[in-house]
Amino acid sequence: MSFSVLVIALCPLFLIPLWTHHLFQRVYSLEKSFIALDNGAIILGRRDRENFNLIEKANMFMANLEKLHHPVHAAVASGVATPAVIAQDKLLEALILATHKKSLVSAQLLWTKSFLESTRAIQKMDEAIESKVRRMKVPVVSKTCPVCFLSNRVDVISSEVTTHLQVENKVRKVDVLVEPFIKFNLGRKEWEYKFKEAF
Repeated sequence: MSFSVLVIALCPLFLIPLWTHHLFQRVYSLEKSFIALDNGAIILGRRDRENFNLIEKANMFMANLEKLHHPVHAAVASGVATPAVIAQDKLLEALILATHKKSLVSAQLLWTKSFLESTRAIQKMDEAIESKVRRMKVPVVSKTCPVCFLSNRVDVISSEVTTHLQVENKVRKVDVLVEPFIKFNLGRKEWEYKFKEAF
């Protein structure tokens, strides 16, 4: 057997480690992207769930205040209220409006903070987030009471809460959708989340 035939026969034997190393690097890169995106999606889902559940608690608090406010407001509107009742009406109105405003402001802060925390978790694994589809403003709308015309509720626009995260690595793009949704637990409205790979 000539030396050149031996080299040609042994060449694949020496190239196999290079090929398997290249294959391993691609698989490792893809798995790393999936893990980074999963970590970011979990953080985003948890924070959005907390945010929307806080909005629901604030709505319940404002609804209870409204139950106290309506009879007092009716007494003031009738013109037979004492100065103490008028003061109580103004205090309840101020408390409802302050709770409403605080609910809107904290919802926006938590919405922004949750995305920043998610992005930081993705970047910790040396992955750069390529794109996102997420509203800059928290998807909520204010509701007004038909009796006293006060802003007394914050409703989440459930069709606009989904966030699309995407990371692009050497192998391919990896996408995930984070979808908060409403579930009812013993008649109580609660927010939960799920996430899935987007295709």
